[in-house]
Amino acid sequence: MKRNLWITGIIVLVGMGAAWIGFARSRASLAAERSERVNEFATASREGASIAIAAPSQTDAYRSDIEEAVRHADLVRIEEGRLPAGAQAQLVQTVSEFLAIRFGNGSAGQYGRWCEEQGYRLRDPDELIRLCLADSAYEELFGRPLPEDVPWRELHAQILAGYDTFRGGRSRLVGVATDPRGWSVVCKRLTLADPAWPNLDGLVGTLLYAGNVTMTTWPWYAPPFSFRERLIDRGELLVCNIGFLGRFGDGALRPVLLSMIWDDDRGRWWLSSLGIGAPLGDRPGTLKDAAGVPW
Repeated sequence: MKRNLWITGIIVLVGMGAAWIGFARSRASLAAERSERVNEFATASREGASIAIAAPSQTDAYRSDIEEAVRHADLVRIEEGRLPAGAQAQLVQTVSEFLAIRFGNGSAGQYGRWCEEQGYRLRDPDELIRLCLADSAYEELFGRPLPEDVPWRELHAQILAGYDTFRGGRSRLVGVATDPRGWSVVCKRLTLADPAWPNLDGLVGTLLYAGNVTMTTWPWYAPPFSFRERLIDRGELLVCNIGFLGRFGDGALRPVLLSMIWDDDRGRWWLSSLGIGAPLGDRPGTLKDAAGVPW
């Protein structure tokens, strides 16, 4: 009996020792991964600082510069298959027009009208509160609850204008890369078996995924169909992630992720979500670096 207990004790100690060695190795592995990610982010940040940036405007010259940059982006690809005829040209045009209208020298009201002219629908109040956090945004900006007697379109314009100067302008995009190295475009056909959106590559991909923090926001004006229902109904859906380097009102350079959905019925792209990454620097970001852009 004593011998069995002694053997059992040895087994327990050996097991504990093996677990401790495994734990120590895991900690060492995690520390190495963190160190590698810090180095990747710092290296990409130094390269990103050399990328040419131009202020968005509604001029033909600006749109031409952006379209040229997207067309010759550092990495433009589709995971499996080919894009439909005209899809790439339409994507380039949609991106340049959106950036010019939303972040150019127009008003928030002009952007809302543009959305409606393009066929987007103003979300229902429940969606605006649940997805777009309209009530939290209004209270954060103006220090009082969301009013019930103000039309949603007017509230949209007020919130967009408010965030342009909020916290030193960290939520206002004031510059966009015009160098193809500051762009990455990856398209993919999602399926029910593989509904994961594609990852970006190159400089922008590194900045987004090594930067630790990306805050995603959903637009007040949504496509006229449900992304999820369309995927379930048809079994597949062509989507695209467009990444670019942007400068914000607080002076920081940040990677931006714009996601879009292809509509086979209408032969066009729809804007889906907007993600903002950590500011470029020597180390990846933390939660305090998060910045969301209402749109």
